[in-house]
Amino acid sequence: MLSPQTLTALSIAALLLHAPGTSSGPGAKGPAQPEGVQDEGQGVRIEVLDAETGKAIPNAKVSRVPEIVAPVWGEFWSNASEVTNADGLAVLPPVGPNEKAIWLLVQAEGYAPLGELGFPEAGDRTTTVELERAVPAKVRLLDFRGEPLPLVYLSQCVGCGHTPDALGTFTDREGRATLHLVGKSGGDIADVTPVGHGVGTHYLYVPWEEAMQGEVDLCVEPGYTISGRVIDTDGEPVAGVAVGNGKIHRGPWTVTDGAGRFQLFGADATGWTELQIKDLTGQELGFFGPSRKGVERILRLASDLGSNERDGDKATLKVKLNVVGYAQEGKAFWQGEIPVRIWDPMTGWMMTTGAKPGVPVELPLLPGSYMAEIGGVFSPFAAEIIGPFELRHDSPPEITRVLPAIKPRELRVVGVGAAKGMKLFHSHNSWEPMPFDRVEEFNGTTTGIIDHYVAPYATAGIWVAVGGEDSRKVPFAMEPHDPYSHRAMVARRR
Repeated sequence: MLSPQTLTALSIAALLLHAPGTSSGPGAKGPAQPEGVQDEGQGVRIEVLDAETGKAIPNAKVSRVPEIVAPVWGEFWSNASEVTNADGLAVLPPVGPNEKAIWLLVQAEGYAPLGELGFPEAGDRTTTVELERAVPAKVRLLDFRGEPLPLVYLSQCVGCGHTPDALGTFTDREGRATLHLVGKSGGDIADVTPVGHGVGTHYLYVPWEEAMQGEVDLCVEPGYTISGRVIDTDGEPVAGVAVGNGKIHRGPWTVTDGAGRFQLFGADATGWTELQIKDLTGQELGFFGPSRKGVERILRLASDLGSNERDGDKATLKVKLNVVGYAQEGKAFWQGEIPVRIWDPMTGWMMTTGAKPGVPVELPLLPGSYMAEIGGVFSPFAAEIIGPFELRHDSPPEITRVLPAIKPRELRVVGVGAAKGMKLFHSHNSWEPMPFDRVEEFNGTTTGIIDHYVAPYATAGIWVAVGGEDSRKVPFAMEPHDPYSHRAMVARRR
């Protein structure tokens, strides 16, 4: 049986082989010259120079890179690649008539990679590319609690989420990493994507000036890993197809192994990640709803692409939640709805919704066996797991719960500096930004205070917006607390 790594490489190669005008895979130097290209004069001439000295850069890799619909992290692909000679010159085959969204990617040791959308045309004209000297940028990855994130892969593309990694590195045990190949090309260091267990696959931006002065702390959004299998209509495994989330510009994507199994990093921690399956040509084979964390996800391909895994004659599940004292507390009690999650334990499919206290919710679901979770994660209540229970047309069940009263308390955020307000974030969701009611200073320490605050039951971290409109995420960790007590809560910067 082929390993997942081998299948990933083969699958990306096949994506390129089946795409119009492509004929080479990951890391390849490129195909034979297209018909009609007999010599260098009919190719595309690329000259690579040092941006500071103007001298030629030999041994630079010049690639013609197509965008693909399922970019897998850590992989490289191109239609053609050549290495510059002693004069810094490389000649590549021209773009084919059916090729679209082609990038010019230039890489050289000791220089920051350069990527531009649009590949030069063939002819007598030489296109000159200037590379900046690379400088190291030190970063430290922290989770929403301010804890370091070890063994997270950091990829950086060249401005488009559907091109390969131009550079990549892993964080160490303390969450630290050095981006070795960055240059100041138009502001901050952008398009850096974290990939790993427990983190969301979202772009990170490293402020250039801070990176040049020392290590930069980056607060990474939480995520989770979806593990499962892809099977066909007969229940047989489907190997070598891409599974991912096409709604996010930079993936996440992975490829099934020989048993049809996959492991997808970077799913949205809210549980809303919808999945797509695509074949080796980029053709969509299926689309699927969100997945329950910790439950094997079974994705069964339908004979008709338009079919949805949850289509059919539905029954109705009713959910009604009440909270002791809610009417008296009003808005001060809670900013949002109480989470309700319903999932199929056989396939891992999940529905996420919310219920306001005292307001019934009706959920249309296919008849079958389900489990439910009330509260937990982003709510002030401990999670209650219900089920499994059967949902039928003739006797639909009703979930009714009375949740305990919780009083708002004072929140003191110690060490906020010039911050104007804060944003609460925990492992599954976030609130809208909340301004401080007042700010106090004592012995040189600034503390922001929110008078009426209700904390989620799960361990929480806080992101503080530094300086008005700046959305920079600075992690603060909440001290352990009892959500049913009346003492003040304290958060301190990590």
